[in-house]
Amino acid sequence: MFGAPGSRLGRADEFHLLGCATQLAGGRCDRHGAVCQVLADAVLANGGTVFIEPTNIDNLTARRGDVEVVMGVHHWVVDVTVVQPITPATLRSSADGAVHEDGLSGALLRAVQSKRRRYASTCARIGADFV
Repeated sequence: MFGAPGSRLGRADEFHLLGCATQLAGGRCDRHGAVCQVLADAVLANGGTVFIEPTNIDNLTARRGDVEVVMGVHHWVVDVTVVQPITPATLRSSADGAVHEDGLSGALLRAVQSKRRRYASTCARIGADFV
């Protein structure tokens, strides 16, 4: 059995540890945090204002995104997602052939669509675009 001890999989899954929140929570958070920090550094280097893990975006829903960016007249709320590209579930969802107009497909496409729906009302309320 390749799954993590205590896994609910009940079957051998050599890819389980790639996405196991229990076993690799620190690694996933580290990658997520690194992406947020690279984005913040790029925004600051280009004269923008950035808030990582902002707390005051939308008091109505308490949604806040991972990064809030203001550059000139532009205002973005960014929610970072790290997707493992080689897990069986990701490969299966990529094989279905669905490709969005911006080139996204599979698990990444589903994650983006879900997050866009989740943040639509917040971004509309505060006059920001969701990324």
